[in-house]
Amino acid sequence: MPILKPSKFVSVARFITEAFQDVILPHHCLSCHKVDLARDELVCDNCWKQIPRAGTPDEITAFLEGSLQAPIYFHSAWALWNFSPVMQQIIHQLKYSELWKLADKIGKLMAEAFNALNLSPDDLLIVPVPLHRTRLRERGYNQSALIAGSLAAELGLCCRDDILQRIRYTKTQTKLSAIERQKNVADAFRVSHSEEIRGATVVLIDDVLTTGATMNACSKVLAAFHPRQILLLAAVKA
Repeated sequence: MPILKPSKFVSVARFITEAFQDVILPHHCLSCHKVDLARDELVCDNCWKQIPRAGTPDEITAFLEGSLQAPIYFHSAWALWNFSPVMQQIIHQLKYSELWKLADKIGKLMAEAFNALNLSPDDLLIVPVPLHRTRLRERGYNQSALIAGSLAAELGLCCRDDILQRIRYTKTQTKLSAIERQKNVADAFRVSHSEEIRGATVVLIDDVLTTGATMNACSKVLAAFHPRQILLLAAVKA
């Protein structure tokens, strides 16, 4: 099955936006403001290396089990980086400033780390956490889908953004407690193309993992269709 590609409209819009940014933005690091970056870079290699790495999958999974205090529908969870001022700026720029190149870089770095998990590629299905259509229309893109697409392309895997749908508009999780987060996303998702899930190892992708409420809610509806396992993978553990 081919890797999912953006629509022609999104591809053209992305090309125009990035070309515009190349012309008007100085090529300096978003973090340290170093100015001699390559044209397609937004954060220098030194700053990427200084971002603290998150814990092991076992450590993060145990943390989520404690923070959720609810039934767990995934098998394991992992994030590449811990939250830091640099990573906060990177995610903010990706989500709100249309700096799509950051998603490409994040996906590539996540792919390098993902290879260390030694998973069989035969049954892997990369699925991004979806946005509600209203928020997708407002923002114009789903940053988690961009990261998932970059990761999948780097690994030669299939990325499917049509498997999960967000059917209920929810308020932002940012200022909610752990319990409030779970209630906020309860019954907010549904599955399409359920036949693709049975027996597959579903790798659920998001940009930020905090309490795990959103990804666990996604996992709940996926688990109903009997995947082999569900793995959570985020760029950042907040």
